Amino acid sequence: MPAGNGWAGISLQDSMEGPLLLTAWPNAATNGVVSSFRIASNEDDSPPVVNGAFSVVDIPTGTVVNDTHMTWTFLCKGCVGDAKVGFAAQDTAGSFGMGWALADRGVSDKGDPAAVLPFHNSGTLGSCPLSSRMGLPSWSWMVASSNSTNVLNRIRRVHSAVERR
Repeated sequence: MPAGNGWAGISLQDSMEGPLLLTAWPNAATNGVVSSFRIASNEDDSPPVVNGAFSVVDIPTGTVVNDTHMTWTFLCKGCVGDAKVGFAAQDTAGSFGMGWALADRGVSDKGDPAAVLPFHNSGTLGSCPLSSRMGLPSWSWMVASSNSTNVLNRIRRVHSAVERR
């Protein structure tokens, strides 16, 4: 994201119109990331912010914002399990669609979660196979943790264990 501009978004379904989108962008004033959930009804307009039984928990030790990029580590609570929101339990037997978008133009107000998003200039839809991942360790313990340093260290240990398989 050049000079701290731009935004990124993901969809936990194989469409960017209709399912829940999670959008995020850097905010240099706070040295952090601003995020919001949205639902797009078309491809042309900035999607409105929505609220629901889902939330983002930032992991500060895994988040970096500078002049050239941002790295954002987070837990998405309530984002999985409801087919209206993202993928559901029955999807773990196969695969689910997912999408991402990236824009290099900044939002209308970097401090406002409801900022207008300019149209993205890259992105795609794809499929994520879950059935082959079923033997990996459960990540449910992360949601219960309130200590982000411990969570990040646990993620690193689990990732290392998975890489050794």
